[in-house]
Amino acid sequence: MGHPCASDWTHSLSWGTVQNSLDIALDNVVCTNDNFSNCTYDTTHNCGHGEDVFLTCEDRCLSGELQASLINRNGEVSDTGEGLLVLSSKRDDVAGTVCGLGFTALSGNAICQTMGYSCFISWDNTAIQIPGHNDTAWLIQSTYEVLASNVMCTPGNSNFSDHCSYTLSHNCTHSDDVFLKCGGIRNIARAGLATQVNTGYGGYPSRALDGITDGNYFSGNRSVTHTVSGGTEAWWKLTWDRPYYIDTIRIWNRQDCCKERLNGATIHINGTVVGTVTHSFTEDVYTFEGLHVTASKILIRGGPGSLHLSLAEVQVFGNPRLAKECGVLFDLVDEQGNTNDVRSGLLIAHRQGADMASSGTVCDDFFSDQAATIICKSMGYQCASYWDHGSKWPRQQDYQIALDDVQCGSVDQPFSSCNYSTAHNCGHSEDV
Repeated sequence: MGHPCASDWTHSLSWGTVQNSLDIALDNVVCTNDNFSNCTYDTTHNCGHGEDVFLTCEDRCLSGELQASLINRNGEVSDTGEGLLVLSSKRDDVAGTVCGLGFTALSGNAICQTMGYSCFISWDNTAIQIPGHNDTAWLIQSTYEVLASNVMCTPGNSNFSDHCSYTLSHNCTHSDDVFLKCGGIRNIARAGLATQVNTGYGGYPSRALDGITDGNYFSGNRSVTHTVSGGTEAWWKLTWDRPYYIDTIRIWNRQDCCKERLNGATIHINGTVVGTVTHSFTEDVYTFEGLHVTASKILIRGGPGSLHLSLAEVQVFGNPRLAKECGVLFDLVDEQGNTNDVRSGLLIAHRQGADMASSGTVCDDFFSDQAATIICKSMGYQCASYWDHGSKWPRQQDYQIALDDVQCGSVDQPFSSCNYSTAHNCGHSEDV
């Protein structure tokens, strides 16, 4: 059809009478290259219109996975958890900014987590203010193209490409660029490249960086590394393209068997052993804190004589003094518990942090029109048209009450500027 590639396809849509007015023409379409004349297919079928293919074609294609990063005013990778959001693909030798069209707080949260941060704080199309500067834009923006628009993400902390969809066709300019603020102490391991002495049974070294701590090798997550004996002591290495300040290393062991393989393993930074795993027969996770070193490489060597090394997850945390406090995300839930395309419903707050997020309803004490608009804007809307309180649905009883005494000022400020309490004296009859 004249387009160089497809960005997406699905069979989960329904266009009712449009589909039903058409015959099903092809089935069992199998292609091995980009010339349809070489594809095989059947003109008879055993399908219904619930299996119809919906296709999205693109005029530009990327062959490599996109990675997200935050860039500071000087064009360097930010160490502060805030900056210009840039997507890049080394394979395609391309890097560019993200248009705010279609961008939401949920997308911001997913992207922050893929970069190793605990949570999302805020996003804007205006340059982040730097002491001594009053920029509404940064000169560094003009060195990039505006690469992607309509970036929409589902929750998750693995790669950007696993959780986010986007389009490369748009009419955006740099005035639409996304500036993003992330919170919590960053897991800088996510920015590195993992290698190991060798690989067995599909236990690739990158599995230790996928954000999944499940140590069962044969579970559905398939998230544990595995080396094989080859007469060489086992090792796993994490390398960055620049030095990072390292405060803490956390290692998750395999759990379904073979815990003893990690016993005596040593962690090396700059040629020095900074930690040794002991009692691996009983522990699932090992933490080495207060390291205070700067390095571009970490090496984990198996214990004495060990020819196998299996790691469920490795996390490396930077300077805790650079961490920003995690904020609050919001959803609207309808009477059936749905959140997709819900513009009016029960307000649910998700308090974020380095530990498990805490979710629940919002009490109406001190709640105001300003708070309603700020919260709606945080969900990607322009304003709030209405709010109320009461015990309206049985589903409200399924939630705890997460926030009380929400007090906000100017509607031009993010929710992080509002005051609230996580303790309350409310009942669900006061839910917003």
